[in-house]
Amino acid sequence: MPNGDRVFINDLYSDNVSFGDIKTKDVVTVPNGKTLYIKKFHCSVPNKSNISVYLIWNYGGEVEEYLVYSSSGAYYDNLTIEKEGDGIKKLTIVLKHNNQSEGTYGIGGQVEGYYE
Repeated sequence: MPNGDRVFINDLYSDNVSFGDIKTKDVVTVPNGKTLYIKKFHCSVPNKSNISVYLIWNYGGEVEEYLVYSSSGAYYDNLTIEKEGDGIKKLTIVLKHNNQSEGTYGIGGQVEGYYE
């Protein structure tokens, strides 16, 4: 398929997240009949416990969750996800802070891919 039929995604989301907060950003809704291909995800997080970054497919519905970074040791830079679009389901970046120490932390994630 020629590149002219591809819609490229390169979306960055960062925010200050306080204890107990979850911040979200919808990245893309994939049209019906198109396939989403996620090739990379990068994170920027503090070196603190209980900080997580997720990619979520169908946030608010029947969720498929991809843990991209957790301060417990999980980290996936070259994450490959392939999903069929239906015009409704979205890919969402989720930033989560469950560290009980006081403070607000800057957390971020960047997703790269395309759909066609």
